[in-house]
Amino acid sequence: MGKHPSAIEELRARQRKRLAAIRKLNARYAGQAFPRRAAEKWNRLRRELDETEELITELRARCERHHRRT
Repeated sequence: MGKHPSAIEELRARQRKRLAAIRKLNARYAGQAFPRRAAEKWNRLRRELDETEELITELRARCERHHRRT
C-alpha cells in the first residue's frame, strides 16, 4: 500500500498523544474553568485533532482510489 499506511499510523500516534494531553488537562482542571493558557492549549489540541482526522480521511480515500485503479 505504499507510504500512506505508515503515514496514517504516524498521524494516529500523534492523535493518541493529543488525546492523552487533553485527558491530562481535563483531569487537572476537573470541576473548574480552564485558566487562559490551559484553554488555549485545549483549543489548539482539539483543532489539531480535527485537522488531523480530516487529513487521515483524505489519505485513506486517496489510497483506496489509487489501489482500485492498479
